[in-house]
Amino acid sequence: MPWRAEIARHAAVLEAVTAAAERCVEDGRDETACALVQSAAGIVALRHPGRFADARLEAVLARAAASALPDLERGPGGGGVLHVLSNALEVGGHTRLTWRWMERDTGRRHSFVVTRPAGPAPDALLAAARATGGREVVVPGFESGLLATAAALRSIAGAFDEIVLHVQPNDPLPSLAWAGVGDRPPILLSNHADHCFWLGRDCTDAVVGHRPVAASLAVERRGIPAARTATLALPLDDVPMTTPAARRAARSRIGIPEAARVLLTIGSSYKFEGGERHLLDALVPLLEKDASTVLIAVGPPSEGRWADAGARTGGRVLAAGVLPDVGDLLAAADVFVESYPCSSGTAAVEAAQSGLPVVAWAPDAVEAALLGSAGAAAGLWPVADTAQQLTALIDAAGRDVDGLAAHHAPDRWRAALAGAREVAATLGPVTRNELAPPSDLVDGTDRVLHELHARTGHCQPLEVVDAWVAQARALAAWPALEACFVPSLVGRSTHLELARCFDVALVHPAAGEEAGAIDALRVLLLSRLAATGVIALDPDRVDEALQALEAALATGAEIDLDVTPTADPAGLAGPGTLVLRTAGDGLGGAAGA
Repeated sequence: MPWRAEIARHAAVLEAVTAAAERCVEDGRDETACALVQSAAGIVALRHPGRFADARLEAVLARAAASALPDLERGPGGGGVLHVLSNALEVGGHTRLTWRWMERDTGRRHSFVVTRPAGPAPDALLAAARATGGREVVVPGFESGLLATAAALRSIAGAFDEIVLHVQPNDPLPSLAWAGVGDRPPILLSNHADHCFWLGRDCTDAVVGHRPVAASLAVERRGIPAARTATLALPLDDVPMTTPAARRAARSRIGIPEAARVLLTIGSSYKFEGGERHLLDALVPLLEKDASTVLIAVGPPSEGRWADAGARTGGRVLAAGVLPDVGDLLAAADVFVESYPCSSGTAAVEAAQSGLPVVAWAPDAVEAALLGSAGAAAGLWPVADTAQQLTALIDAAGRDVDGLAAHHAPDRWRAALAGAREVAATLGPVTRNELAPPSDLVDGTDRVLHELHARTGHCQPLEVVDAWVAQARALAAWPALEACFVPSLVGRSTHLELARCFDVALVHPAAGEEAGAIDALRVLLLSRLAATGVIALDPDRVDEALQALEAALATGAEIDLDVTPTADPAGLAGPGTLVLRTAGDGLGGAAGA
């Protein structure tokens, strides 16, 4: 399917789940509406819908918050900075960014809250907070529901002077807790997922990006005023320079001859996939011409194109998979090559800090802007746009540790953060009137993002997404289906997640209602929300109804149904039965169990 058609299909998914959320919030089912918003945003964060934000989803959250959350009582402040994370991982860029932020932003107390923890907070995060006099703040988990967690966030906000969001793209909690609230601390959003669809623009006073493209996407595609954007280089850990002795020792430990030239690239496996071009297309010809050159890739497993390249080069392309420690490889390598098409910017910076020359390949300018690293964009290392240029850069690779250190210097970082703080404090809480409608003009940027996510296996299969859409529509239509989902409707996966389903979906259609009954049962059975569908028919109209039912069944996907003649349809509604009410069903007071 052409990429524009695939993006249009993703947009239709967003539209369908948004409509279901709107129906729920109109009916006063606020928790369900918020869960559907989270699920919609989670789907399209990885299946690009041709836009980077959505005002309708934010409006659902605003309406739910207005009806279900208490007012914020602004306290005396003085608590310092509160960092808000959706989850916190031992290995993860946004978590590492959080504790580096705490360490670099000296003179302030830093606390943090993890709203959907998968386990204990990482020791490094705890240590960084405690070193500033801060602490871990605990709020109700997902079992208590989105609204309960948002209410807790709103309640604790008044004790702090500033809030920094490091949340996942589909996290509705910041918007629920703080959008439209005027008397609250300033809120900065660390835009670590700048290339993805995300929630939260309605509560963010300053969008803090970490590379130039973040600001342009915020303004042009999310509708955020340019004055509310800022750029902040990533704070870095101290990485020691590799000495000649350390290099020799590392090569000895891992068995690399002194005469070999080692190219190193690091990134999650998906970062090397996503389009017609591949980094191996540019590097394998170099290896075939120079028998002394070896390429080591950390992240991708030795399969597919990587295994083929290894065979073509006599084993000089080594795909090592995921490794817990790359210290020896960084020390032993001669040149670091950025992953392509999606850069692993942190790995490139750490390589440069260790003294490795870094080079990048960017044959597509739009792709480079969206998926390349901040370091490459800032000119901290050279970028080639052809395979021949990449070879030349590798042959002439040089180090620029001083330039890297200057770009990421702590004083420069603190000055940039002070500027972002001033933006948030001077302009005050963002209002919806300031925000422009998010652009849905599909262009080359959308193509690149679609190819990265939808063609790398880094998202749910479309058949799973289609099931979620069917469940969302059913959930909006029949409130009793809320019993089918885990507490608060969403689990740690952040998508609608079935915990159980109804044993039977029962409908007793009157004359003329047969097609509607079939449509409803088809949705419930195909989305696994009911195990069995039963149509109860008055004994005197079985022949007439069967013709209408068969006609309706012929117009859509095949489903298995039981047709039961009975003068007492309510008697079929036992435990575990979902009753689908129709205008003339004769079921009296029966209800879904």
